[in-house]
Amino acid sequence: MPPNIGYGSGTNDCFQEAGQLMTQWSVQVSDETDKALRAFLAQQDGEADGLSAFVERAVRTVIRRETIKRMQDRNGQYDQQEILDTVDDAVKWTRGHRP
Repeated sequence: MPPNIGYGSGTNDCFQEAGQLMTQWSVQVSDETDKALRAFLAQQDGEADGLSAFVERAVRTVIRRETIKRMQDRNGQYDQQEILDTVDDAVKWTRGHRP
């Protein structure tokens, strides 16, 4: 079952922390996942904001992996050397046209 993620549409759910705009989520996970994550975080030296930091890293990691996979799937039809040559040509052209 996917997590149930809820977030508000109003500004009351957002706040500033260390100069960064933050949004508060309400997330539901299975009891098994909760226990496993709490045990894992307890082994991480009681890091402040451990759960928030963990979720932030996990979300960014999944987004990055999925983006890379989509790019690889989209570009899989092209020869890697051809891509590298095209990039090299573009860099050379750009460097040759600087003011």
